[in-house]
Amino acid sequence: MYRNYLKVFYIGIFIFGVLVLFYGFFRNQIKGLENQNNPAINMKYKTEGAWKIAEPGMVFVTPSGEYYIKVLDPYQCRYMTKEDAIKEGYRKGLKKNPYVIP
Repeated sequence: MYRNYLKVFYIGIFIFGVLVLFYGFFRNQIKGLENQNNPAINMKYKTEGAWKIAEPGMVFVTPSGEYYIKVLDPYQCRYMTKEDAIKEGYRKGLKKNPYVIP
């Protein structure tokens, strides 16, 4: 009787391990696809410490609809020309905060 419980326990541990491996593999695959579709991966910008600085004529557009020249996390932004940002109705961010600088 004890051996049956032990077998079930080991089978459960094995299944859990397989699920963890699949989760890690597919999570990395999905992140890879997200990065592939994220234009921030291929954008050219300068780095100054932790800050990412847009090239001349380019801006980082935040999900809130504002554009900035300096950001800490470019992966949360779209990278586009300032002219296109204005055409699409984005406005210049006016306030500095710990994550962006106008």
